[in-house]
Amino acid sequence: MNWDYEKSPPNGGAPGDAYRSVFNGSGKNAAESLAREAIQNSVDAASEPGEAVRVDFRFRRLRDDQREDFEEAASLEDIRERVHKLGLPEKHALMGGGEEPSKLDLLYIDDYKTTGLVGNPQHPQSNLRKLLMDLGGSVKTRDKSGSGGSYGFGKAVYSSNSRIGAIFAFSRTVDPNDKPLSILMGCAYHSEHRFRNGNYSGRAFFGVAKNVTNGIRYDPLRGSKAERLAERLGFEREDGLGTSLLLIDSKVKAEELVAGIEDWWWPRIESRLLEATVFERNGEERVPRPMARVHLQPFITAFDNALGKSPDIPNRQQRNTINIRGWEVGKLGALVLDDNQDEYPLGEEFEDRLDTVALVRGPHMVVAYHKNWRPGSTDPLAVGCFIADDDVNEELRLSEPPAHDRWDPEADRLDDTEGKEVVKGILSRIKNAFREFQKSAKPPAPPPSTRLTQLERELASWFGTGAQGPKSSPVPNPAPISLRIDGPKIKMDGDRLRATGLVEVELKPDREETEVPFKIRLSLKVVEEDSVLSTDQIQLTLTPLCPLDQLNDGFWAGVVTPDSTARIKFTSEPYDPGWTVEFMPEVHPVEETMP
Repeated sequence: MNWDYEKSPPNGGAPGDAYRSVFNGSGKNAAESLAREAIQNSVDAASEPGEAVRVDFRFRRLRDDQREDFEEAASLEDIRERVHKLGLPEKHALMGGGEEPSKLDLLYIDDYKTTGLVGNPQHPQSNLRKLLMDLGGSVKTRDKSGSGGSYGFGKAVYSSNSRIGAIFAFSRTVDPNDKPLSILMGCAYHSEHRFRNGNYSGRAFFGVAKNVTNGIRYDPLRGSKAERLAERLGFEREDGLGTSLLLIDSKVKAEELVAGIEDWWWPRIESRLLEATVFERNGEERVPRPMARVHLQPFITAFDNALGKSPDIPNRQQRNTINIRGWEVGKLGALVLDDNQDEYPLGEEFEDRLDTVALVRGPHMVVAYHKNWRPGSTDPLAVGCFIADDDVNEELRLSEPPAHDRWDPEADRLDDTEGKEVVKGILSRIKNAFREFQKSAKPPAPPPSTRLTQLERELASWFGTGAQGPKSSPVPNPAPISLRIDGPKIKMDGDRLRATGLVEVELKPDREETEVPFKIRLSLKVVEEDSVLSTDQIQLTLTPLCPLDQLNDGFWAGVVTPDSTARIKFTSEPYDPGWTVEFMPEVHPVEETMP
């Protein structure tokens, strides 16, 4: 099997390197673009739209015999023999460049809980050909399934992160008759060039050449042939459907990739819709943890506020419903930052994200940290998160450029006035609501000078009722643990409603404690005229997913450590759909006397 370079078409056409340059000028580094686009493609291919997907990034370095075996399997000599014609960077593996001339760095990207590259791989509109061969196109644009993609430019991010511009795609999927199908194909994207008296477009294919009416069609290897070559190329897929990409001579660094995943995919991670893991060359696992990143914590709080998972706090935290002519288009959560101790509360590196709003729609990727306003000199520093309603996902998707990094009301693909007005209206109302919040909010006051006893400090920092005293403005919460709530999710149960969800208690990553004991109680109460009626509670069934001891008055006791998280599922009894309910978790130190 060899690489077959495409002859230049008689009427011209896009050269191979056009596929690699789509994201030039996006303002993001290579790892960020890869994290955004690779996961986006996997989310679009989810087996169940809207459900969780898993994406693994696996780094591997080859030397000596391992490198020779790989180069033979990948037929890299076909590329090496014309390497000076291909417009490659000065340093790359085929020239012996880089820090270690003898090494070859590979990056594998494996997704799971996805469909794989479905469709007849010989058909021009199959997912395989859209991934590897099409430049742009409107098929995915017209798809209204709620996907994040728009142009089919995802291949650009893969090829641009290979120094030699060569990638392989291996997929386990099903054929049109719903039978298991394995396919594998390679593509290379180089400059248009002349070689041995022939003119070439710069595109090369590693597959099966078929003579057809209009010329030569390149098909993937199928079945056992695909599986055998995948093994030689180092693919290590687990069982099940999905797609794996191989980037040859990768220039991405693991730590930058983890940071890129955290920065742009934290809404999906926090919503438990994405399992992402980065495997270093030595096998060490690195799991993105957005909540451990100081500059992301306020945005996540605003995200929870927009979802209604955390309450409004006067002059500190506020949730707004964004409407256009009475049509609800999303929710905006906004949060005042505490900058008493630090001129840059998000860190100096992320100063440009102060006073911005994270824009989020269907796929749960941050499209942009948006800001088209200038805060007043006396306005407190703040951040926000806007979560678009599903009803406007299509307009917002069509307004995005290939890099999916902004909402542009003047985008050509918004071919009707109404769509442009929707996007323009959303951005305008986000600006107005965020600015109004900043103007009405007051900067947090300095920490109170009143001395507290050690016990009072502990009680005041926890989530239950603390020591009583004069009220003060909000201050940074030194609680040793964090409480995360997934839910309540309300579903119909016959003619009644039922609430379900999950609560997690974990030790904050910056704490020195080796273990922290706690007590927790979960309640679902009926709200009437803006007050909670403590006597009207809806029965909850709790299912601990970790060792917990049941105590009196509905409390459970447990311990969290740096390596363990306490998780409790809850399910309510069916209740009247006319009721408004409020979920109330309480967490206390074990020393506290129960009420």
